[in-house]
Amino acid sequence: MSTNCEAVYNFLSEEGFRPQIDKEGDIVFKAEGDTYLICFNESDDDFMAVRKYIRLDPGLDISVYKLAHDIASDYKVGKCMLLGDDELTLLLAVETLEDMTSFRKNFERYLIILKEMEGDFAEGYDKLNS
Repeated sequence: MSTNCEAVYNFLSEEGFRPQIDKEGDIVFKAEGDTYLICFNESDDDFMAVRKYIRLDPGLDISVYKLAHDIASDYKVGKCMLLGDDELTLLLAVETLEDMTSFRKNFERYLIILKEMEGDFAEGYDKLNS
């Protein structure tokens, strides 16, 4: 376990999130019923990404890809992309290069950004299908 991974794990434990380490060495935790991952990069100790994956219906219209692109453009600090073909998954992520002090300070904001991105995607998706 890297130093950052251990520090983030301890932070989440202190905050009551009950984190777990998955087989890839990422941290998995739940917040308000949603599952999140915090991923690290072995070649860059400062890199962390807070991610949320959402499974979507396969065979969605091509306009869903534009919607994901538009949301990614709107949220400069966040990523929104579609992964896969047969099983389509929406990836929402906030990637950062920061020390633990800054991460602790910004952590709640990262979760808010991901929730807002998810809400914007759902709203746009509903408009596409109405």
